[in-house]
Amino acid sequence: MFARRSHADRHVSLIREQAQQAKAFVLAGDIFDFTWTTRETVEETIGEAAEWLRSLASSAPGCQFYFVPGNHDHHDGFVEHLHDLADTVDNFDWHPYFVRLGNTLFLHGDAAENKKTSLGEIDTYRRRWGHNNTKHGMLHWLYDVVVALRIHRLIPALVYRNKVVVRRLMRYLQAIGHGPDSGVEHVCFGHTHVPLAGYEHNGVQFHNGGAPLRGTPFRIMEAPVQMATA
Repeated sequence: MFARRSHADRHVSLIREQAQQAKAFVLAGDIFDFTWTTRETVEETIGEAAEWLRSLASSAPGCQFYFVPGNHDHHDGFVEHLHDLADTVDNFDWHPYFVRLGNTLFLHGDAAENKKTSLGEIDTYRRRWGHNNTKHGMLHWLYDVVVALRIHRLIPALVYRNKVVVRRLMRYLQAIGHGPDSGVEHVCFGHTHVPLAGYEHNGVQFHNGGAPLRGTPFRIMEAPVQMATA
């Protein structure tokens, strides 16, 4: 949201509709864009993003919402709002890296970036995005050209090959103690913009809903969560 190349606004009604039918709803990062925002300032964008989350949670009081920041919406100012939302909204919580629900792990997916296998490496990567310098003018025009030529689809397909991505994510899962031995059977992630459905690696299935960008497939995933029973 807030990025000109995005079609996220087309999915807001469906997000609300499905959240009202769900017990839990995970927003796994890059829901908002503070770097390429179409608003005047990052501060304005952060305020609107926080209010959007508050409104979403209020619209489905029977659903528990979880938010996991991505590189585009990882910003210290926004994190302060996330703390406030978690303190004041009963059905909202957040985690900086991942959410584990039963046999399913939800994360943004930037752990697949250049073999990052530790939380510190992910933090360093995200810090490049957490600033107050928004893109304006010619840069927006150039990005529009990239999207119009479908280059934004070609690059992820080349860089984020399925086999490479799931292997990197698996190493990360092992490093944070949520590998297959911990009972994880499904991993839902984003970041790469490359849709994935049930890609299996070492007994774990990986899922990616794509991205709501112009010319890029996207779907809201129904996660196969199975909670442990006593």
